[in-house]
Amino acid sequence: MTMKFHYLSGSPFSWKVWLALEHGGFAYEPVRLQVDAGDLRSPEFLALNPKGKLPVLLDGALVLSESDAIAEYLADLRAPSGAALWPADIIQRAHGRRFAAAATNYVYPQVRQIMEQTLFLKAGAADLEAIGTARAQLSIDLRLLAEAMQEAFAIGSTPTIADFTLYPFIALLGRIDAQKPGHFAAAVVPERLATWARRIEDLSWFERTIPPHWRVP
Repeated sequence: MTMKFHYLSGSPFSWKVWLALEHGGFAYEPVRLQVDAGDLRSPEFLALNPKGKLPVLLDGALVLSESDAIAEYLADLRAPSGAALWPADIIQRAHGRRFAAAATNYVYPQVRQIMEQTLFLKAGAADLEAIGTARAQLSIDLRLLAEAMQEAFAIGSTPTIADFTLYPFIALLGRIDAQKPGHFAAAVVPERLATWARRIEDLSWFERTIPPHWRVP
């Protein structure tokens, strides 16, 4: 049975799962929901996730929310023809989970802060001091992650959930610069991580995961 992947276009947490689905070779049907259309407040969606948040994965009778839980489920499930989402070695998996946790706990809050003062700003001037503070901390955290990378990808020669957790946050910095130039959000990304991000983008299936509303008509 084909999985159903409910996602929000541009959400880094939805994107993480999408990357995992593609890399893992799973058969799935993407179901795009939209905040402005009220999709996340509909009775049908709240029956799937009472928190009204995405992503949500349906696999047969299983209804699963929270991107970390979904990614780990996919790693345990592993499609017969797909690639592994975590290495077999327990130590390497531990390093990968630490890397992913650092991306979520330290990188995302700073990216979110910059987004709130740029992409999400509805009126008024951006708080340049807040952006500067976030950029300074982000520069430190990204440098530490770049130094922690072991090979071409976060914990080895092939991508894992660790890579799929961090990549959307890096991509969002580029999106900020494209939509709201002048804040130099992506300038804090170390060259090693910029090169790594291009490796992700060169994966054969990557283009299928690009957020629909980011695509040039």
